[in-house]
Order: sequence, then C-alpha cells, then structure tokens
Amino acid sequence: MSQYVTPPKLSAQQVTGSNPYACPLCIAQTTSDQIDIGWVICPMLNQQAICYGCCIDYQGVASSDDFENHPFRNLFEDAASIAGKTVGELRSICLKHQEVLLRPQAQT
Repeated sequence: MSQYVTPPKLSAQQVTGSNPYACPLCIAQTTSDQIDIGWVICPMLNQQAICYGCCIDYQGVASSDDFENHPFRNLFEDAASIAGKTVGELRSICLKHQEVLLRPQAQT
C-alpha cells in the first residue's frame, strides 16, 4: 500500500494574501477559486507554492516503479521547462523531499 506524504498544507490566504495566484504547474487552480484545495511549498520550483492536487499528481509519478513509461511522465517534462532543470533533477528533488517528510513518521 502506498501513501502520499505531503508537506504541510497552506491556505490560499497564506500563499498570497489577497493577491490572486495560479499554480505554476497546472495553471487551473488559483488562490481566488471558490474552494481552496490547499497549497504546498515545492522544492522542485525553488520553494514556490503549488496546489495540493499537483503535489499529489507529481508524487505519484515520481515514485512510480516504471517512471520512464509512466503515462503521466510528461508532467515532469512540462515542469522541467518551467523550472529550468532536467526531468531527472526534478524527480530526484521530489523523491528526496518525500523522504525528508517521511523521516519524522518513521521515528514514531
């Protein structure tokens, strides 16, 4: 069984105050949306906030046993062009971040 290991969620208000902001990965989720699904700080994008939905999507692809053939691997290709990093660098950053988040849970 796999589980998602997400960083602490932030509210839209915590991310931008009253200024509208769109998730840099999906562009669809914004801080001015009627329903706030939550936001997380993403080390793949130099600590920019991304929507919780993208966090979950990227985690699943990054941790795939068959990353190279994953049907949504293109998410990392899109993010690479945004971040100015390679797909491999972004995957490594994502996996290391998940590992850091898991450490406190493993100690309990």
